Order: sequence, then C-alpha cells, then structure tokens
Amino acid sequence: MFNQSPAARANITASLRGCVCLYLGYLGVSVIRGAASPDTTMPLWLAWVFGVILVLAAAAFGVYTLNRWQLDKAAAALEQGRDEPAGEKEQKEQTEETEAEEGKRENGDP
Repeated sequence: MFNQSPAARANITASLRGCVCLYLGYLGVSVIRGAASPDTTMPLWLAWVFGVILVLAAAAFGVYTLNRWQLDKAAAALEQGRDEPAGEKEQKEQTEETEAEEGKRENGDP
C-alpha cells in the first residue's frame, strides 16, 4: 500500500482481520456440521471440541479486531491533526505577524 493515510490503513487491516475472523467461524461451524455425516472417522466429541475452539477463537479475534480498529482510528485522528507539513504552521504564524507589522507601519506606529 503506497502512501496511504493512517485512517485508510486502519480500515483495510480491520477488513482483512474481519475476513480472517469470519473464516475461523466458518471453519468451526463446518467441523461441527461435518461430524454429523456418516463418512467421518473423527469422534463426535472431538469434532465438537475442535469446532467450539475455532468458534471461540473467531469471537476472540473479532473482539481484538474491533478494539484494534478503534485504537488505530483514534491514532489516525490524532495524527491527522499533525498532518500539516513541518513548518507550514509556523509559516502561517509568521505571515500573520508580518501582516500585523505592516499594518502598524502604515498607521505610523513604530
């Protein structure tokens, strides 16, 4: 990703993590459903254990993704306030000071 804003980067990473979260949940549900088929050699209790572990991992990863996305968005908002190029803020202040001084000179104030 070339030269992206931090907010866009936060959204993209959250989207990718969300996809991983959904896939983990899908795998968990698929393992549990697959245990019901007569073709499987895996014991039913083991399929339930693996399925529940995957679903819990998906839920935990989803909570992590949401928290991380909120932190990244907050950091992007803070960084966006400092996004002005270095010196631009000072340049604005100097311009205002110069204009104020010129105004004093025109009025005859030293």
